[in-house]
Amino acid sequence: MCSSDLLNSVLQSAQNPDRTIRNEAEQLLEEALAGQYGPFLVALVGELVNEENPPSNRQLAGLYLKNVIHAEDEAILEQKEARWAACDSASKDQVRHGLLQSLISPCKDASHTSAQVIAAFGAVDVQAKEWKDLLPTLLQFVSSEEAPEMAKVSSLEALGYLCDAMDPDLVDGVDKETVDLILNCIVSGMATTCTNDTRAAAVTAMANSLKFCTKNFEVQAERDAIMQSVCDAAQCPDARVRMKAFQCMDEVAENFYEYLPPYVEAMFSLSIAAMSNDDEEVGKPAVEFWSTVCAQEQDIIELLSEDPQAVVSQHNIIPQAVGTLMPIV
Repeated sequence: MCSSDLLNSVLQSAQNPDRTIRNEAEQLLEEALAGQYGPFLVALVGELVNEENPPSNRQLAGLYLKNVIHAEDEAILEQKEARWAACDSASKDQVRHGLLQSLISPCKDASHTSAQVIAAFGAVDVQAKEWKDLLPTLLQFVSSEEAPEMAKVSSLEALGYLCDAMDPDLVDGVDKETVDLILNCIVSGMATTCTNDTRAAAVTAMANSLKFCTKNFEVQAERDAIMQSVCDAAQCPDARVRMKAFQCMDEVAENFYEYLPPYVEAMFSLSIAAMSNDDEEVGKPAVEFWSTVCAQEQDIIELLSEDPQAVVSQHNIIPQAVGTLMPIV
C-alpha cells in the first residue's frame, strides 16, 4: 500500500457506513500493518504531515496511527506496545519526527490529531525512557516567542493527553527529571502573559500531571511555583481556565492534603468567589475541592479513632471554614 492515493482511499473506506466496504478496508489496513509494520507507520505519518492533503484525510491517518498503539483491552495493549518496541529504530525515528512536525501544522485538525497520537506513543516511550527529544521539543514549542499560537496550544494538549494516558500504576517509575520537564513546560504555558487558549491547554495539562508530582510537592519552592500558577489561573478572565484551576485544586486536596495549610487562605477566597458569583461550571469544581478536603479529614478522624498513635497530618481545615461554606454550598 505504497501509493498515497490508495492509502487515503482505504482509510476513507474504513469509515464507510457500509459494513462490507468497511470490513474490506479494515482487512487491507490490517494486512499492511502485519506485513510491513514500520514502513506502513511511516506512510501513515507521511499522510498526516502532508500539508496538501485535505484535513479529513490527515485526521484519518492520525487516528489510525493512534489505534496502532492504543487499546482498551490490557492484553491487546501489551501486544501493541511490544510490537512498537520491536520496530526498527529508523522507522521509529521517522514516525516521531513526523508527529512533531505535524504538531506545528497550521491545519488545526492535523495539529490537534497529532497531539493525541504523540500522547499515545509518548506514553509508551517516555516510560521506556525513549524518545529523548519529545519533552524538550514540546517545551521549546511552548516557550518560544516565535512559535505560532496553535503550536503552543497543541504542544500543551499533547502533554495533557500524555499525562492522562500514562499508567498511574507506573507513576513511581517516572523519574523526577522527566516530571520536571513536563512541569516546566506546563507552568510556562500557564503564565499570565500567555493567551487564554494557551492557558486553558496548560491548566488542563496541569490537572492531568499532578499525579506524577509527589517529589515536586516535597520541595517547597517547586510546590509554591505550582500552587501560585494554579491560583493565578483561578483568577483568569476565561471561565475554561478558572474551571480547570479548581479541578487542579481538587487534585491537590486529594493527593497532597498534608501540604495545604500555606495555601488555604488563598484557595478559600478564590473558591468562595467562584461558588458565590461565578458560572456554574466554575463553581462546581470549587465545591468539589471542599468536598474532597472534607473527605480527607473524615478519613483522618476515622484513622485516628482506630489508631491514636498513627502518624498523619491533621489540619482541621473544615472546622475553620464550615461557618462560611455552609450558607453557600
